[in-house]
Amino acid sequence: MPASLSTAPLSASDRAEAWHDAMCHTFVPLEVDLLEEVPSPGEIAGRPLGPMRISRVQAGPQTLTRNRRLLTDDDSPTLILSVQERGTSLKEQDGRETFIRPGEFSFTDTSRVFRKRIDEDFTFTSFHFPRAELHVREEDLRALTATAFSGTEGSAALLATYLRQMARQAAGLDEALGRRAAATALDLLALLVDDRAGRTRPQDSQSAASLERVKDHILRNLRDPDLSRPPSRRRTSCRSASSTSCSSRTASR
Repeated sequence: MPASLSTAPLSASDRAEAWHDAMCHTFVPLEVDLLEEVPSPGEIAGRPLGPMRISRVQAGPQTLTRNRRLLTDDDSPTLILSVQERGTSLKEQDGRETFIRPGEFSFTDTSRVFRKRIDEDFTFTSFHFPRAELHVREEDLRALTATAFSGTEGSAALLATYLRQMARQAAGLDEALGRRAAATALDLLALLVDDRAGRTRPQDSQSAASLERVKDHILRNLRDPDLSRPPSRRRTSCRSASSTSCSSRTASR
């Protein structure tokens, strides 16, 4: 079911704790440092789509940190792909620091330490899902965390276009079609990872064209009952993150 949260009705003194809890519940346990004396209102709107969850996040300046203390052996590895819509963020993971500007996207592996700092009001849309759903080599994936993808050419453009369309259409997709749409997004992401790793094979261009046709067909025929037949893809569900082990604080200027 779709879910949304806004801290606008809360007093400024209550916003920090409520926002911290919302971010931990939406993603994974995090340290949330708000960079304003009086925290701006924040809003999260999300909905599930197959094994994926789509979340649109709007808020004021802050730093999000997943440190070693918050990593546990019981965590199921998840990936978060974020499309920056407003504001610029600084992403840090696996020894890289990269600015992600509006129109660009990046992804994060929550099984390892990472940090994200945004010094201005921002909006981003995230797509988070179990790591096991993305069938790529671990070393290829690790090489691309905290990397900015412009989404203007090649496999990155194909993926970015599809993600934007899928997020806009998500509310109108039933469960079966939503799972197929999410599976196509994961196939396109795997294509991007393989492409950047130089693992492109001769048939990959045909695969990309095929995925593009599938994408167009799905988005043009959302009401076609034939698209709602149960898929053969194995169902995997995400586990909600607990916020009890997180901490938050509001930073003074």
